[in-house]
Amino acid sequence: MKLLQLLILKIILLSMDVNIFMLYIDATSRAHFQRALPKLANFIKNFMVYEPDFSKKKLDAYQFMKYHSFSSRTPDNILPMFYGNSKNSNKGTNHIRYFKQNGFITGHEVDMCNKEQYDIFIDPNDKREYEEWDHENIAYLCDGNYFEIDTPYPSDRGAFSIKERCLYGHQVSYYMINYAKQFWEKYANNKKYFRMAFNYGHEKTGAVISYLDEPLYDFFFEFYEKGYFNNTAIIIVSDHGNQNNGIYNYISRSQFELEQKMGTFILLLSRNKYSDIYKDNLTNNQQILVTPYDVHDTMIHIMYGNNNTTN
Repeated sequence: MKLLQLLILKIILLSMDVNIFMLYIDATSRAHFQRALPKLANFIKNFMVYEPDFSKKKLDAYQFMKYHSFSSRTPDNILPMFYGNSKNSNKGTNHIRYFKQNGFITGHEVDMCNKEQYDIFIDPNDKREYEEWDHENIAYLCDGNYFEIDTPYPSDRGAFSIKERCLYGHQVSYYMINYAKQFWEKYANNKKYFRMAFNYGHEKTGAVISYLDEPLYDFFFEFYEKGYFNNTAIIIVSDHGNQNNGIYNYISRSQFELEQKMGTFILLLSRNKYSDIYKDNLTNNQQILVTPYDVHDTMIHIMYGNNNTTN
């Protein structure tokens, strides 16, 4: 049974005024998330369902150990995640449209100077229906000090650099986190869906993503302390695991292939009167095979709050 079905069959989980916050980190396996982001991982661990004082927590965290990508290529996973159809189907509606139709204010940012490859297709045979975000924070990353049009992806700077990614004295994450805070505060009284997307996993050393640990921990801790995550579903997800074999050539090829397919999928739900009812289903599903399709369907059904469908 799909994760979304287990989320919705027994009870209407969340009301229509629920917010959704997605942290998307490209090319990051579940194991590498734990290794490279220990402070953030430990913060989430505090809300895992097996921790003591379950009834006193404000958030419940579920980590899907068998979240499995379709390949190590982003489109193969991101299209099912956000359109609900495979890359080869050439159809589907961007999930943003459903959120906007249901009164959500939508916002998005990604740490690179271009639309993501699933956003707009040049192929005239592609029938996917794209939807623009209400707010988008990308343009400043087209600054020539960070991005050069003639050499857009060098290894020493920019969105795929093996070095710390900075612009005018700050990490790129500094600007992104501040934008997310402004968005959340601006629309404090609105239903909202915000996605913060990083490409820090797209480099050969596997070390750059560690620069995100402190700022993301501070961000999540502040939002939790301020109560901003009350009535919010938090999705932490990647498209696939580590893409670059790097050190695995010297350790274990089989381990590399395993991490390549096993991405990150963590779901944090604010506690409500139904939490104890769906807790057991979600706990069991942490050991069941799920895919990017389940991420898509779970988001849609959390948004609707019942067994609605987009078809």
